Amino acid sequence: MSRLASDTQIPYDVQVALVEASGKLFWHWDDYRHCLRKAGVHPTTVARLTGSGASKYQVMRDLLAELDRAGTPGRQVQVQLVRGMIALPLTDDSTDAKAAQTQLRAVADKHGLLPETQGAGERAEERVAARKRKLEAEKREAARSEASAKRKALFAEFCQLLGDLSDKQGRGYRLEEMIGEVAALDGLQYVPPFRKGTATQTDGILSFEGFQYLIEARWRDEPADVAAIAALAMKADRNLTSTRGLFLSMSGFRDEVVAERRALRTRFS
Repeated sequence: MSRLASDTQIPYDVQVALVEASGKLFWHWDDYRHCLRKAGVHPTTVARLTGSGASKYQVMRDLLAELDRAGTPGRQVQVQLVRGMIALPLTDDSTDAKAAQTQLRAVADKHGLLPETQGAGERAEERVAARKRKLEAEKREAARSEASAKRKALFAEFCQLLGDLSDKQGRGYRLEEMIGEVAALDGLQYVPPFRKGTATQTDGILSFEGFQYLIEARWRDEPADVAAIAALAMKADRNLTSTRGLFLSMSGFRDEVVAERRALRTRFS
């Protein structure tokens, strides 16, 4: 098999297979952009073409045309694109993706575009890396599915509590627990409720972006008034300047609370 000269335009059937692979091998645009940059396409060109709103197929067509006009350096990048997509590990069971990659490999091999040698050890490492990526992807998907199921269960329980008037105090305590469970699903640091007297008791503490939020969660018949808001503000004021307050009232707030809130210190939220 003769090797294709580096200054020769890659054949039309290879270009067609490359365009097809571009649309079939990549689900996320970030992965597509990474592949283009890794092959040697200038980041500015990648950003311009992928940000145009065109499909991945059309992006590759436009890119191949630009690389043709660039002469030998551009055609060398074309070869790297072909080799990069052929070597791309597939982490899913997409029949279309596998078929597109197989077709690209076949036409590239026919025209001598593949590397002349590739050690068995290197191929084995690629297979191990591909399996590892697939397992990691499966774990992430399982975690997302589990978190989604928990969110749905919490929402269903919350809706049930809305209509349950048999144990008002109990549902208030359950609301505090649910706040912690939602925080855990979002990966936020959360300290459960504790009570050490009226001055230091809290319905939980939430940490977010360098701030600590003292939580006041109320499920009462009447809307929260200014006194309740001020009490939480005073608790926050007694702590570090990075401490704020987060007040959750299931019955809303009295009309004067909003106006009074503006007079409180801005570090209370």
